[in-house]
Amino acid sequence: MDAFSSQAQLPQDYGLGFDERCVEYPWMISRLPFVERVLDAGGVFDNYRINDFFASHRGNTRQSRDYWMCDHVSVWMLMFSLYFDVQATLLYGQHRAIGDLRAIPAADKSFDCIVCMSTLEHIGFDQMLYHGNSERAPDTWKAAVVEMRRVLSPGGSCLVTVPYGMREDHGWFRQFDAVDIEDLKDVFHPLAAVEEDYFGYGDDGWQITGPGALRFKRYRDVHEVGVGESDVAAARGVACLRFA
Repeated sequence: MDAFSSQAQLPQDYGLGFDERCVEYPWMISRLPFVERVLDAGGVFDNYRINDFFASHRGNTRQSRDYWMCDHVSVWMLMFSLYFDVQATLLYGQHRAIGDLRAIPAADKSFDCIVCMSTLEHIGFDQMLYHGNSERAPDTWKAAVVEMRRVLSPGGSCLVTVPYGMREDHGWFRQFDAVDIEDLKDVFHPLAAVEEDYFGYGDDGWQITGPGALRFKRYRDVHEVGVGESDVAAARGVACLRFA
């Protein structure tokens, strides 16, 4: 965790054969402030191992944090989700709001921190793979950013990660490129990107790098090439930004 918080070089072969979550989670966790109201925009922290980490390393989350998840799921998944809603509320003091990040069901200035891990690239794309909706509105991720800005309290921060490299459209998500990152910064204005880190995947695993080294990176879509191969990472590059 110290390597991520200090932006140091990662150990040789770190995360070799693993996807981008092995850099996204520690990068976000090392920057998540200990505040009262947190929004998980996309629900990627909805994992008991992650919650146990917070409970043991950052205090009892049930007593110290009002933690909301906003996730867009299909109606038939709702009953399945309710079990985890009860579990999350009783064990971790969390609340789930099922909705659309382009219309977050929360009042203005409701959250002190927002985390949005590998979610923006899916908005407006076909989400049938996740039992969601099928649509084609690629640029509507910007509406989700406007909504996150709306519900963020003054002085708050927003942690965002997206797959980064060549601009690609895979039908169920997009990969961001340098132009998209500039668009992201523009939509977040007046908040500024106070941190901007990039990680790339190669023969030595995941390492911190610069955006220029990732401009030709392609996404390895398991739905196109299949699974079971030794080189299992999905994104070959990840952009991680903290807005405040």
